[in-house]
Amino acid sequence: MAAQGAVALRDLLADGLTPAFARRAQRAIARPIGSAWALATGQDIHFPTTKDKSPGLADRLLLRYVGRLARTATGSFHADTALTDVLSLQAAPATLVRPAVLLTAPLGPLRTPHEPPPFTPAERALLDTLQSLQEPSSNQKKTTT
Repeated sequence: MAAQGAVALRDLLADGLTPAFARRAQRAIARPIGSAWALATGQDIHFPTTKDKSPGLADRLLLRYVGRLARTATGSFHADTALTDVLSLQAAPATLVRPAVLLTAPLGPLRTPHEPPPFTPAERALLDTLQSLQEPSSNQKKTTT
């Protein structure tokens, strides 16, 4: 964000200090921050702990579309590039609703998904042991203070 704000200031200063520079600078810096803020807070509405507002139809559709696009991106260079550019703030969120990207999402990944990695018996035993250590034992009693 800081780099994008610096670029906006650099571009404005190319014309020199003009009247209303401060207002123009604030607006120029706010553009990339607005997109970042929307990306950072846009998912909050879907958590049950969010108060005062529940997701509307548009919010639910957008969540499903982005989820589908993320799945498609695992096997589609075009979808992956669009999604990565938006999430890394290199492109505006509107990039995800351009016709080429919109048409890519319903197709799904073009490549077959990878199989999960096979584990050797020793690796599987180690993973099972670690998992059992993380699970609370039913024999242990909880103590309260």
